[in-house]
Amino acid sequence: GGSGGYVQHHQQQTPIVGQPKKPIRLGPKPAEIDRNDVDSVRRNVKKFQKKLRDIEKLKTSALPSLDSLQKEKIATEDEVRKSLAQLERELDLLERRPSLIFDVETEAGTRYIEYRDGDSCLELAR
Repeated sequence: GGSGGYVQHHQQQTPIVGQPKKPIRLGPKPAEIDRNDVDSVRRNVKKFQKKLRDIEKLKTSALPSLDSLQKEKIATEDEVRKSLAQLERELDLLERRPSLIFDVETEAGTRYIEYRDGDSCLELAR
């Protein structure tokens, strides 16, 4: 009784060496926002609103008594306002999912247009 004519070799699965480890970052990490994730955008909107409230509070307190960190925080106000405005716009777009989507043939080629409740057709037609 001869058994099968070949021996099966089981190759050992070697773990992949050098898998990228997440680098350890010191200090505040840059805001990584998933722009398609409503919750992520909403969380960041709240975060920026809180920053603005903090800045407003600092501005009403006695300026000479502020430390350098607090002064830096006040200096970021414009940036915070811009980021917040941008995120609120994106959140608005995410929450009002497109109700109509259509491709419009123009001389310049096909334009992909999403119409949401409250959008102006004239604005989209540009």
